[in-house]
Amino acid sequence: MGVRWDLRNIHKQDASDNLLHEFYPEVYNQWYIKTFGLDSWNELVNDSRPISKYSMDDLETLYFELTEMLKILQGNPNWKPYHTQRQIMAGDWSAK
Repeated sequence: MGVRWDLRNIHKQDASDNLLHEFYPEVYNQWYIKTFGLDSWNELVNDSRPISKYSMDDLETLYFELTEMLKILQGNPNWKPYHTQRQIMAGDWSAK
């Protein structure tokens, strides 16, 4: 399914972090593993391997689900939605 829109793979960073991670991705990789654990990292890497072609319906579903998540996040800035792309596409991400 990929991880392009996988919320486990999206983290706030400034321009200097972005530049650093572009040339030294191991800095981000080590931070991720330290923060979320090796099992989470391995799962993210495994989910990134399959190549997927998205239909217009897939993209519309993804847009709708992410928009709904944004509405919740705007009302509750402390909510941290770390959901897989598969969970988002399936609508299986309720704001628990």
